[in-house]
Amino acid sequence: MDWANDNACLCRRASDLRRVFKYQPRPSRVIKIVEENDYQAQVWSLESPKDWAAWLDKHVDSTDRGLVLLLADRSENYLPHKATYGPMSIDEWLAKSTDLPARPLEIRRAETFARLGEKPTEGHSSCDQTPEYGRQPRGLRHLPYSLETFESICEKFQVHDSIVRVVTRTDVPTISSARVDMNGPALVYSCRTPNTWDSDMALSVTHYPEKDLTFGILYGTTFGTEKIVLQKLQTIRLEATHPLLLTGILAELELSRHTRLVEDSGNEVETRIFELNFQSGHSQGFQKLEVERRNIAKRTAWLDLTYLRNSITTWSTQILKLIEQAERMKEELYGPDHSTLPSAYDVFRSRPRYSVLERQISQNLTPPDADSDTLSVDDSLSQHGSESCANTAMTRPSTRPQVLRGVSSHECHAEMVSENPSSVIRRKTMHKFCEKIRARLSDIRDEYDEKIRDCTMRVDGMAMATQWSHSETAVEIALATNQDSKVMRSISLVTMVFLPGTFFATVFSMTFFDWFDDSGKTRVSSYLWIYVVVTVFFTGITIGLWYFFVMSRRTGRFKGDEEKVRVE
Repeated sequence: MDWANDNACLCRRASDLRRVFKYQPRPSRVIKIVEENDYQAQVWSLESPKDWAAWLDKHVDSTDRGLVLLLADRSENYLPHKATYGPMSIDEWLAKSTDLPARPLEIRRAETFARLGEKPTEGHSSCDQTPEYGRQPRGLRHLPYSLETFESICEKFQVHDSIVRVVTRTDVPTISSARVDMNGPALVYSCRTPNTWDSDMALSVTHYPEKDLTFGILYGTTFGTEKIVLQKLQTIRLEATHPLLLTGILAELELSRHTRLVEDSGNEVETRIFELNFQSGHSQGFQKLEVERRNIAKRTAWLDLTYLRNSITTWSTQILKLIEQAERMKEELYGPDHSTLPSAYDVFRSRPRYSVLERQISQNLTPPDADSDTLSVDDSLSQHGSESCANTAMTRPSTRPQVLRGVSSHECHAEMVSENPSSVIRRKTMHKFCEKIRARLSDIRDEYDEKIRDCTMRVDGMAMATQWSHSETAVEIALATNQDSKVMRSISLVTMVFLPGTFFATVFSMTFFDWFDDSGKTRVSSYLWIYVVVTVFFTGITIGLWYFFVMSRRTGRFKGDEEKVRVE
C-alpha cells in the first residue's frame, strides 16, 4: 500500500530530490520561535550554502520547544532583503520591507479548455514575464537552495517523503496527515494548493508531540505571502508548539486567494450575462469573428467558474479534516483540563458497590480486634483504586502527570491536583488554542460554503440567461413566422381568386375554339357570357373548398378541444 512509512526522510531519496525540485541559491527567510528565546520570533535571511550549513548546525536544536519555519521563496526576492546571517525580529523585518503592488491572479487553465483554433496567440499569457520586482516566473518546485543545502535541511527538519507525491499532483488540493516514527513519534502533514491559478503553495510539517517541536517548510512563497505569514506569527508565543498552526495559516492564505478568484470570476460571468441581453437585439450588426470571440469568452468564463467551484469544494473537504483533527488533538495530545477531573468524593462514589457492601459486612461480623480481615478488604479497595489510577495513567500522554502503581485513588487524584502549575497553565493555554483553531477553521469552512453558493448562483444565472435568450429568440422566430403566414394566406387567397379566370382564359384562347368570322377577322362572340359564368362558378367552388377544408375544420378542432377541457 502507498501509505506513509516510518523514518521515510526525503533526504534518503536522492533521485526524487533531483527529479521533482530545481535549485538556485537565492535569499530565503527562516523563522524560529522557541522556548529558549521566550517564544520571541527571530528571522534570518540566508543564501549561501556555507551560511545555511552553519545555521543548521547552530540553531536547529531538536530538544527545544517551539517552531522552526522555512519560507522557500519562488521569486527574485532580493529587494529589500539582502542575505544576512544575523537574526532580526519580525518588527525589524516589517520595518525594512516595502509595500509592493499585488500581482493580479490569473487562471492557467483557461487555454486548456479551449480548442486548438481558439487559443490566443498574442497578448494573452498565463504568466506574464514582467521585469519589475514581485514577478512569479517560477513554480513552487524552484527552491532557493542548492541541492546539498536542501538535503541537509530535509535531514535536520526530518521532512517526510510524502511531500513528493503531494507536490507532483499539481492541480489537486490536498491536506494529508499521518502518525509515523521520524526518529521518534511524530505527526507529519503534507499540503498542496492547486497551481491552476498563480500563487500556489505547498507545506510540509513534522511535529514531535513529546518535544512540542514543529519543523515546517512553506514552498512557493512570495513577498506578499511572507509578509502575511510574519504578521500572523508576530503575536504567537506558546501557541507555536501546536501542530496545526502552520496548516491553519495555509488555510487562511488560500482563503484570501480564493476570495479574489471568486470575485474576479463572478464579475466576468456577470459581464457575459449582460452581453447575452445586449446580443439578443443587436446580433445582426456583429461580424462573424466578433460573434465567435464572444462565444469563446462566454464559454471560457463558465468553465473557469465551474472549475473554481469544484476546486473550492474539494478544499473545503480538506478543511473539514483539519477541524476533526483539531477536536481530537485537544484530548489526545494535551489531555483533559483539570476542570474536568473528578474530585476525591466522585472517585470514591465511582467504586464498585460490592466493595462497599464487603466493608459493611466486615464491620458487622468482625470483632474490633480482628484487623486482618478489615485490612484485606481495605487492601482490595486500595488495589482497585491503584488499578483504576494506573489504567488512567496509561491512556494519558506524556505531558500529563505520571501516576505510580500501588497508590490509592485518593493519592492518584492528589497527585494530579499537585501537578506543576506551569504545566497546568500550559495545558489550559493549549486547550484554548485548540478551540481557537477549531473555531477559526469552522469559520473558514462556512466562508467557503458561502463562496460555493455564490459560484453556483452565477453558474445557474448564466444558464438561465442563456435559456431566456434562446426563449426570446424562439418567440421572435414564432412572431415572424406568424406574420409570414398571414402574408402567404393573403397571397393564396388572391391566387385562388384569379386562378379560375386565368385557367379558363387560357382554355378559351386555344385553337380548339374558332373565334373568327368568314372573312377571317376576329369577332366578339355572343357566347362571352359562358366564360364569365364558368369563371365565377369555379372561383366560388375553389374558395368554398378552401374555406371548408382549411378554415372550417381548424375552427371545429379548436372548439372540440375546448369542450373536452370543460368536460374534464
